Amino acid sequence: MFSGNVHSKRQLRPEYVGGKTMKLRLLILCSLALFRGSSSLGQDGAVATSDITEGVLKIDAVRASTFDPGSAKYPHTPNQAIDGDIHSCWSAESNVTSNQWIEFTLSGSNTISKIRVTNGWIPRGYPAWFKANHRAKTILITFDGTTTQKAILKDTNGPQVIRTEEPVVAHSVRVEILDIYPYEFGADKPSITVSEIELMKE
Repeated sequence: MFSGNVHSKRQLRPEYVGGKTMKLRLLILCSLALFRGSSSLGQDGAVATSDITEGVLKIDAVRASTFDPGSAKYPHTPNQAIDGDIHSCWSAESNVTSNQWIEFTLSGSNTISKIRVTNGWIPRGYPAWFKANHRAKTILITFDGTTTQKAILKDTNGPQVIRTEEPVVAHSVRVEILDIYPYEFGADKPSITVSEIELMKE
C-alpha cells in the first residue's frame, strides 16, 4: 500500500484592500464560494460522494473478508468504505486477490434500487497513485444471501452507479470482488482497494 507523506498545500495570505476594490473582491469571493458549493468535484477531479447524499441508506455495520489495517494516518479498515471520504479506502489484505468481499448491514430492511461505488484509491494530493494498487473489476452483489446481481466496474475513481434489476428489499448486502484491474506500478505488496460503497433508494 502507498505509505508516503502527504504535503499540505501552502495557504495564501489575505491582502488588505480598501474602498470599492474591497467590495468588488468580496463579491467575487462570494460568487466563487457559491460555485464551489454547487460543484460535486473533489480535490483530484473525482466527484465527492459526501456532496451527493440524497437517497443514501444508513448502514449500521460493515465487515470484510480481510483488510489491511494500514496506519494511523492511512487506515484501510472496512469502515473507510462508508466514511464519505473519497480519499480513504477499504483495502483487502496485501497480495490477496481472490475470495474478497465487503458486507453491509442496514438499519432494518430497506428497498435498494442503486449501489454507488467509488473504485480504487487516490490518497489526497496523489492522483497518480490510483494504479499503484488493484481495483475491482467484476463484482457480485448479494442481497440477504439470496438475490444476486453481477456488474462490471470501470477503471476509474469517479462514482459509478449500479442499478438493481428491480428494487430489492434487503437487510444486508455483500459485494464480492470476482475479478480485478491489476496494479501497474509502485507498491511491493499491492491490495484490492475500494474508496466508497453506498446503498441507495430511488
